[in-house]
Amino acid sequence: MARFEVVIPYFQRDPGHLVNALSSIFAQDLEDVLVHVVDDGSPRAAALDLEMMPAADVSRVNLVVQENTGANGARNRGLAEVSPDARYVAFLDSDDAWLPGHLDRAAAALERPGTDFFYDTIRIDDALAAKYRPPEEFLDKAHFLCPNEAPHLLEITRPLNVLCGEWYRHLHLSATVLTGNLARRVRFNPHFTIADDFEFFYQCARVSSRWIVDTRNGAERGAGANIWHGIKTSELRYSQEKYYSMLVLSRICRERAVDEAARALARERIGIYREQFIWAQSDRVASGRWPSMRLWAKYMIMDPKFAGGLLSKVIGRAKQALS
Repeated sequence: MARFEVVIPYFQRDPGHLVNALSSIFAQDLEDVLVHVVDDGSPRAAALDLEMMPAADVSRVNLVVQENTGANGARNRGLAEVSPDARYVAFLDSDDAWLPGHLDRAAAALERPGTDFFYDTIRIDDALAAKYRPPEEFLDKAHFLCPNEAPHLLEITRPLNVLCGEWYRHLHLSATVLTGNLARRVRFNPHFTIADDFEFFYQCARVSSRWIVDTRNGAERGAGANIWHGIKTSELRYSQEKYYSMLVLSRICRERAVDEAARALARERIGIYREQFIWAQSDRVASGRWPSMRLWAKYMIMDPKFAGGLLSKVIGRAKQALS
């Protein structure tokens, strides 16, 4: 059993991304690390990158090769490979990298009583600077504590409330570490091909009561294969992301642990995503593609009060765009 076990889902077309990710892990100055790389039917085999690395580093990699199942299937396979008594489990996307000190800070934070979930912040490029912000700028002060002896830490005691807000501006899988106990209780939902990280964090929040955030950068965002690069609103996955985000928020709203202020914020975000969903589906019609009937069927089950009227809006706005 390694003290830290790391799960990397791998699907890349260009060389070197995995080398960079693994090098950042082995530069953490911790020998007690085992990495599970799941080659998810990647166009460029993960083994080719491993051939570029020192044998000592490769000896700490468990390579699993499977047919493509998507990122969720790959992460779940990685979690299945984790030792049953692993102490900590971390995630890293294959085109991201850790910064020095990430695992040391995670271990120190997760030693705090009652803490199962840790994340620090991710350093990003200028193109996405507006999407990520320091967590203290977005977290409601009612939902975290600042330990006097650790000025860089925030203790979140009601994580479900935090997920009602703009969690995506300060929370990223590549900067996340769980205790082995929590990692054995959660899995990625195979039905969520989009917004899967949100749904996973929701699962974690349901079964853990204290999260620790380190406000320092612990990871660096990469530029490998990413489904959001250059996406247009008319593309189906844009609408799917809005639907699945609404679905998670609607589930959070039904949790008893969520206070009324956070529940109201979640409903506000659902309204925003609903409007974005309308515009995205309108853009599909305007570009000569019909709305996805399968997606609309799911939406009507989730949100029957609005579904019929929204479809009329979609067609109406699409006609305006075409006129």
